[in-house]
Amino acid sequence: MSCPLVDLSSNKRFFSSGDSRLSAVSSQMSCLLTPLSAVPGTLIDVYLGNLDFFFIRETTDVREFGGIGGFIHASLTEAQAVVGAHTTSLGGNALLSYRLSELDVIHQTSRNQAQCLLNVCGDMAYLVSLDGLA
Repeated sequence: MSCPLVDLSSNKRFFSSGDSRLSAVSSQMSCLLTPLSAVPGTLIDVYLGNLDFFFIRETTDVREFGGIGGFIHASLTEAQAVVGAHTTSLGGNALLSYRLSELDVIHQTSRNQAQCLLNVCGDMAYLVSLDGLA
Protein backbone atom coordinates (compact mmCIF):
# COMPACT_ATOMS: atom_id res chain seq x y z
CA MET A 1 0.00 0.00 0.00
CA SER A 2 1.43 3.35 -0.99
CA CYS A 3 1.43 6.52 1.04
CA PRO A 4 -0.11 9.48 -0.78
CA LEU A 5 1.51 12.88 -1.14
CA VAL A 6 -0.67 15.84 -1.96
CA ASP A 7 0.49 18.49 -4.41
CA LEU A 8 -1.85 21.37 -3.59
CA SER A 9 -0.54 23.64 -6.34
CA SER A 10 -1.82 21.46 -9.16
CA ASN A 11 -4.68 19.64 -7.37
CA LYS A 12 -3.27 16.23 -8.29
CA ARG A 13 -2.66 13.27 -6.03
CA PHE A 14 0.67 11.50 -6.43
CA PHE A 15 1.84 8.28 -4.81
CA SER A 16 5.31 8.11 -3.31
CA SER A 17 6.08 4.41 -3.70
CA GLY A 18 7.02 4.61 -7.37
CA ASP A 19 3.50 3.86 -8.62
CA SER A 20 2.78 5.22 -12.05
CA ARG A 21 -0.81 5.78 -10.93
CA LEU A 22 -1.88 9.37 -11.13
CA SER A 23 -5.43 10.43 -10.42
CA ALA A 24 -6.73 13.93 -10.88
CA VAL A 25 -8.61 15.40 -7.98
CA SER A 26 -11.55 17.65 -8.69
CA SER A 27 -11.15 21.29 -7.76
CA GLN A 28 -14.00 20.96 -5.28
CA MET A 29 -12.96 18.15 -2.96
CA SER A 30 -15.56 16.72 -0.63
CA CYS A 31 -15.15 14.66 2.49
CA LEU A 32 -17.62 12.10 3.77
CA LEU A 33 -18.20 12.21 7.54
CA THR A 34 -19.78 8.96 8.70
CA PRO A 35 -20.14 7.07 11.98
CA LEU A 36 -19.66 3.82 10.03
CA SER A 37 -16.28 2.09 10.16
CA ALA A 38 -16.64 1.10 6.49
CA VAL A 39 -18.79 2.49 3.69
CA PRO A 40 -20.74 -0.09 1.64
CA GLY A 41 -19.59 -0.28 -1.97
CA THR A 42 -16.15 1.17 -1.21
CA LEU A 43 -12.72 -0.07 -0.24
CA ILE A 44 -10.24 1.72 2.05
CA ASP A 45 -7.30 2.39 -0.27
CA VAL A 46 -5.17 4.41 2.15
CA TYR A 47 -5.57 4.79 5.91
CA LEU A 48 -4.36 8.25 6.92
CA GLY A 49 -4.54 7.98 10.70
CA ASN A 50 -6.68 8.98 13.62
CA LEU A 51 -8.09 12.47 14.06
CA ASP A 52 -8.92 13.88 17.51
CA PHE A 53 -9.65 17.61 17.61
CA PHE A 54 -10.91 19.87 20.38
CA PHE A 55 -12.64 23.14 19.51
CA ILE A 56 -13.41 26.02 21.84
CA ARG A 57 -15.81 28.63 20.57
CA GLU A 58 -17.24 31.63 22.36
CA THR A 59 -19.45 34.55 21.51
CA THR A 60 -20.75 37.69 23.15
CA ASP A 61 -23.73 38.01 20.80
CA VAL A 62 -25.89 34.92 21.31
CA ARG A 63 -29.07 36.77 20.30
CA GLU A 64 -27.59 37.62 16.89
CA PHE A 65 -26.96 33.89 16.28
CA GLY A 66 -30.67 33.26 16.79
CA GLY A 67 -30.27 32.03 20.35
CA ILE A 68 -28.23 29.29 21.92
CA GLY A 69 -29.42 26.74 19.34
CA GLY A 70 -28.09 28.84 16.47
CA PHE A 71 -24.75 29.27 18.24
CA ILE A 72 -24.39 25.52 18.84
CA HIS A 73 -25.39 24.79 15.22
CA ALA A 74 -22.82 27.26 13.87
CA SER A 75 -20.12 25.83 16.17
CA LEU A 76 -20.83 22.25 15.11
CA THR A 77 -20.96 22.99 11.38
CA GLU A 78 -17.68 24.92 11.58
CA ALA A 79 -16.02 22.02 13.44
CA GLN A 80 -17.28 19.59 10.78
CA ALA A 81 -15.93 21.85 8.03
CA VAL A 82 -12.51 22.01 9.71
CA VAL A 83 -12.16 18.23 10.18
CA GLY A 84 -13.37 17.65 6.62
CA ALA A 85 -10.85 20.16 5.26
CA HIS A 86 -8.07 18.62 7.38
CA THR A 87 -8.88 15.14 6.06
CA THR A 88 -8.96 16.44 2.49
CA SER A 89 -5.67 18.29 2.92
CA LEU A 90 -3.97 15.02 3.88
CA GLY A 91 -5.29 13.34 0.72
CA GLY A 92 -8.35 11.64 2.20
CA ASN A 93 -11.96 11.70 1.14
CA ALA A 94 -13.66 10.19 4.22
CA LEU A 95 -13.66 10.47 7.99
CA LEU A 96 -14.78 7.06 9.21
CA SER A 97 -16.03 6.28 12.74
CA TYR A 98 -16.86 9.98 13.09
CA ARG A 99 -17.88 10.77 16.64
CA LEU A 100 -18.76 13.90 18.57
CA SER A 101 -17.63 12.72 21.98
CA GLU A 102 -17.82 15.97 23.95
CA LEU A 103 -20.16 18.93 23.82
CA ASP A 104 -20.10 21.31 26.77
CA VAL A 105 -22.03 24.57 26.60
CA ILE A 106 -21.88 27.41 29.11
CA HIS A 107 -24.59 30.00 28.53
CA GLN A 108 -24.76 33.23 30.52
CA THR A 109 -28.15 34.61 29.56
CA SER A 110 -27.83 37.90 31.41
CA ARG A 111 -24.61 38.77 29.56
CA ASN A 112 -25.64 37.47 26.10
CA GLN A 113 -22.54 35.23 26.16
CA ALA A 114 -21.90 31.55 25.48
CA GLN A 115 -18.93 29.20 25.31
CA CYS A 116 -18.85 25.83 23.61
CA LEU A 117 -16.31 22.98 23.86
CA LEU A 118 -16.44 20.29 21.15
CA ASN A 119 -14.40 17.11 20.76
CA VAL A 120 -14.52 15.41 17.35
CA CYS A 121 -12.70 12.19 16.52
CA GLY A 122 -12.54 9.62 13.73
CA ASP A 123 -10.32 7.75 11.26
CA MET A 124 -9.16 9.52 8.10
CA ALA A 125 -9.03 7.43 4.93
CA TYR A 126 -9.02 7.54 1.15
CA LEU A 127 -11.87 5.42 -0.23
CA VAL A 128 -12.22 3.98 -3.72
CA SER A 129 -15.42 2.68 -5.26
CA LEU A 130 -15.70 -1.06 -5.85
CA ASP A 131 -17.34 -0.28 -9.21
CA GLY A 132 -14.09 1.24 -10.47
CA LEU A 133 -12.10 -1.89 -9.55
CA ALA A 134 -14.19 -4.34 -11.56
